[in-house]
Amino acid sequence: IRKAKFVPKKIIIAGFSNMYIADVPTPIALPFAYFPLTTGRTAGLIFPTFGNDPQRGYFIQNGGYYFPFNDYVDLSLTGDYYTNGSFGFRGQSVYTKRYKFRGNINFSFENLIQSQRGFDDFSRSSNYNIRIQHSQDPKASPNSRFSASVNLGSSQFFSNSLNQVNRNDVQTNTFASSISYSKTFPAYPSVNSSITLSHTQNSRTEQIVMSLPTFQASMERIFPFAKRDGIKKGIVQNVNFQYDVNAQNTITTDEENFSFDDARIGARHRIPVANSRPSQHAELK
Repeated sequence: IRKAKFVPKKIIIAGFSNMYIADVPTPIALPFAYFPLTTGRTAGLIFPTFGNDPQRGYFIQNGGYYFPFNDYVDLSLTGDYYTNGSFGFRGQSVYTKRYKFRGNINFSFENLIQSQRGFDDFSRSSNYNIRIQHSQDPKASPNSRFSASVNLGSSQFFSNSLNQVNRNDVQTNTFASSISYSKTFPAYPSVNSSITLSHTQNSRTEQIVMSLPTFQASMERIFPFAKRDGIKKGIVQNVNFQYDVNAQNTITTDEENFSFDDARIGARHRIPVANSRPSQHAELK
């Protein structure tokens, strides 16, 4: 820029301007320019990268648009396109609310065409990947907690993907997910409970192991024949018991033959009964 007027945090008004790359001038020029200076996040285009692939032709990658909806949520949408017809798109959203929660959601899909239609080596494949991270601030709710860490998709997503943003994950062999919710009921007798959904997937063997869900609950020890605040006297008043339960629904399958038919369902209940005075103990299952 030869001459410009600069107003901090407001505008830049410039005269004749042209682009330099590594201190080398280019023929790209503007007779004048107006640049608004804004604070915070601003919606706008995401400039793509360009290149050439021997199998899929010329391409543009990671071009799109950014949407800052408000102070809590934003969204970026980007896509790829190859001259042989292959394409991909991605969506990423980051959200946060102070003292409540924070997280992000990423979704990717690619439709990949190998070679050209009509050739012997022509093929078409599609891959997807979903990633979700969510955490709750401990101050949000003292008696309940929700968290999620999800990573699932096609086993060959990272190894087949041509997008440069996925190159760091090419060696990923395992996808793992866990979604959990726990809640404490503080009223006497207090109960701690939790429910968890988990998933592991091996990208080499394509085996999938899912727990949908695992439920656990436990109740504090109670003395049914004694007052809560009184002194426990004798054998009868010292009789006490607890209760806990563990239930699971487990599925082992693979991507090609995914089915819920072979699910294994089971539950275990335990009621330990004890008498603290004579040191006697019994357990019911």
